[in-house]
Amino acid sequence: MGLKKAQNWFNYKKPCLIFSRNTFALMTESLFSLNIKRLYHENIELCGAFQIDIPTGSKTVITGDTGCGKTSLLQLFNRMNEHYDGTILFHGQKIMTLPIAELRHKVIQLMQEVFLGEEKVEAALRYPFTFHINQNRKLDEKLLKILMEQLRLPETILKRNIGELSGGEKQRLAVIRALLLEPDILLLDEPSSALDQNVSSLMLDFLLSCNLCTIICVSHDPRWIERFPRNLHIKNRTVIEKKV
Repeated sequence: MGLKKAQNWFNYKKPCLIFSRNTFALMTESLFSLNIKRLYHENIELCGAFQIDIPTGSKTVITGDTGCGKTSLLQLFNRMNEHYDGTILFHGQKIMTLPIAELRHKVIQLMQEVFLGEEKVEAALRYPFTFHINQNRKLDEKLLKILMEQLRLPETILKRNIGELSGGEKQRLAVIRALLLEPDILLLDEPSSALDQNVSSLMLDFLLSCNLCTIICVSHDPRWIERFPRNLHIKNRTVIEKKV
């Protein structure tokens, strides 16, 4: 399916467009608002005071030198990291007051090391729908087909064993599985680190054109950094927004 054909699904998911050539946000309210006084690890201060608003539908990359606190910042959004002083609001509510399962259902993080299980691909994609929090939901077959076509994965891959797949195939399937759960935000930690250049470019194009959710990504890859419309850069324990 080409991009033009995919755009016929404009009203398929609300309130956002599935695929778009642009990276604009269809909604402008803040999905997340961070007012941080201090971000730290054990007794080491990673960043001093900073404020960040994450608009709904936005695409943000977090950059900086190794060890500066990029992943620590990324994991503030799903409470994988609670080593901070300050306040974080999600849809206007303090995230520390939200049930952790509910928050991580809406804020999904994909790790550098992708683990999909050891069964067949189709079973792995359906597995999250067996969780209690997803008990009233079903896998959207139409959306699955669109995502697989956009990420150039044949339908025959559904019958293959996960152990037979390449790293690039696993990474793409992990993104698909996450998007099938309809999160508000997708967190990605160095998503291109294990990909060859062709698959990395495909993934980048896909993420920047997909408006199913807000995306925040940590990356060292210059190709990714230069194309993301927003760059939060950490330097000298300061978070600054670099103009792209």
